[in-house]
Amino acid sequence: MFSVPAQIPQIGKKEKSLVQLKPGQRGKIALIDNEELKLALLEMGISVGDELIHTGVAPFRDPISIMVNRT
Repeated sequence: MFSVPAQIPQIGKKEKSLVQLKPGQRGKIALIDNEELKLALLEMGISVGDELIHTGVAPFRDPISIMVNRT
């Protein structure tokens, strides 16, 4: 598993990290500042510019569930 330092801008708001999003919030990946993580996400078809929705969180706040590009 990776810690996700990707930056997610919210419309009309400042950027925040993926882990700061609450369930139901959506955003777009603006930056992935870890090259190893960037490559791993790219292998899964996830890259800068993709839209995502935070869909859920486990009882002890780890892991989180996200939907990318409505898939």
